[in-house]
Amino acid sequence: MSVTERTAIEALVEHGSQNLAADALGWKRTKLQSRLRAVQGRAARAATPEPEAPPPVHGHVSVQPNQVPATIPGATAARYILTAAQNNTPAHPAFLANLKAYAAAIGATIMVSRFSYNKSSYGAKATKAGRAPGVSDTAGLWYDPAILPYVCDDPERHGSCRWQLAPATGADGGLVWCAEMNILPTAVLPLSGLESYTGAASGVFPHSKIALESVPVIGDRPPKMNYTTGAVTQRNYIAKKEGLKGEFHHQFGALLVEVDLVTGDWWARQLNATDDGAFYDLTFRVADGAVTRGHRIKAINWGDIHASEIDPTVRMVNWGASHGRAALDVLRPEVQLWHDTFSMRSRGHHELKSFGSRYAKHVAGIDHDSVEREVKLTADLLQLAHRDWCTTVVVSSNHDRHLDRWLEETDYKTDPVNAEFFLEAQLARVKAIREGRDWDGLKWAITWSRGALGDFEFPAVFLGRDESFTICGPDHPVECGSHGDEGPNGARGNAANLSKLGVRMNVGHAHSAALRHGLAQAGVCNRRLPYAHGPSSWSISHIATYANGKRAMLTQRGTPARLWL
Repeated sequence: MSVTERTAIEALVEHGSQNLAADALGWKRTKLQSRLRAVQGRAARAATPEPEAPPPVHGHVSVQPNQVPATIPGATAARYILTAAQNNTPAHPAFLANLKAYAAAIGATIMVSRFSYNKSSYGAKATKAGRAPGVSDTAGLWYDPAILPYVCDDPERHGSCRWQLAPATGADGGLVWCAEMNILPTAVLPLSGLESYTGAASGVFPHSKIALESVPVIGDRPPKMNYTTGAVTQRNYIAKKEGLKGEFHHQFGALLVEVDLVTGDWWARQLNATDDGAFYDLTFRVADGAVTRGHRIKAINWGDIHASEIDPTVRMVNWGASHGRAALDVLRPEVQLWHDTFSMRSRGHHELKSFGSRYAKHVAGIDHDSVEREVKLTADLLQLAHRDWCTTVVVSSNHDRHLDRWLEETDYKTDPVNAEFFLEAQLARVKAIREGRDWDGLKWAITWSRGALGDFEFPAVFLGRDESFTICGPDHPVECGSHGDEGPNGARGNAANLSKLGVRMNVGHAHSAALRHGLAQAGVCNRRLPYAHGPSSWSISHIATYANGKRAMLTQRGTPARLWL
């Protein structure tokens, strides 16, 4: 400290103010202030402790490899039941007991991934009365001991916590269980932004909602899908808007994965439980810790049919050539729902002005150039699929209505191949309009085709446009009367706008499998229709609806092609 600084401090102490001290010393007040600030600065710097060394940072340069679950030596198949658990929340005891019972019955491994949700961030004044966080919410992080034997996301034991459940084989990237993922249970779209997270592989992510999104692939690569699991823990949310929405969409569920250890093929489907913890899987029902079999499903929504262009393998898997062990005969649904039953390949309005397309059909022969022949092919497929114990429902769809558009817009005089059928159909249409009867072009064509051949009166229900068709009764209604091509207020239908209608729906149209909130969207029965080019998210996927209104997506995979292992 300099002499002038000491003099300034002594004068300030003696006179009590800067003005009086400066006058006594004969200084300007700014000179006094300058000396005092210099002293204060040195004192402040002396009081500041030396900075501590920064804590060690835990990072890594390379991505840790995926873990591969151990399998029984010599086994040809492996099954996994994947689900999620929330912190500071008890498990659903009945659902967990049922998962354990089913795992034991089918030889599956249960794998639980944990996620965190901080309810203690809101106090009593920030929530509804009676909904404030309790002692268990504000305690330290904990998980129900009942799920700990099945935990698969402990970095000390499981490394990357990413599990390669099905291997990458050729163009198929396999299936990865992303147990390391931690997504808020209140996320509206938990799979958003994760399309490329697993590279070419399909991915499974732990979350309290059950969701499914199809991801486009290039060429003929197997379909890539991202799934979430549902949760094994109870509903436990902050009583605010996002928390209450999460509570509404919370689903007690799991994803069952089946892997052929010989070929590497895999299949996945949802185990969606009711509040009592019971669930169905195909023809099995699991309730009260017991597994029973032989249960019929309520309905199956096939992927869009496009009968004249259906993949022959799909035809065999779904309905079989001789009513053998086709999927329909195994599941024995009360109802089978057909979307885009008719394709109108022969005279689709997209190609009417294309000389190249028209000439190619002419060269290919009458089966590709005749609308009447295409109607017959469609009727043949409907007849193959008919079962006395199952009601076939044909949902009014945009491709079915292409037949009506053809009658409305085409000049038969320029199409000699189809002139006779065109005039027959047009006359029937005119009579229906004159007599005030509803007109359904596809229904008339199928019935006319079978009558002309003297076979039988066709046993199917043809729904009208905008006609409702619900299944599962008033307690668990699922609307199945919409194809999905027409959305609210004149918009085109899609999973985003139809999932906001507030009713559970099964639809088709997009050819890409999806599960979003209450909406289930089926795929298609041929992944490569002639007009489809570029990367595609299409898949051969069908919706199985159980008696309790819960649904599972069945996707055809593997060689030979199957819907399950």
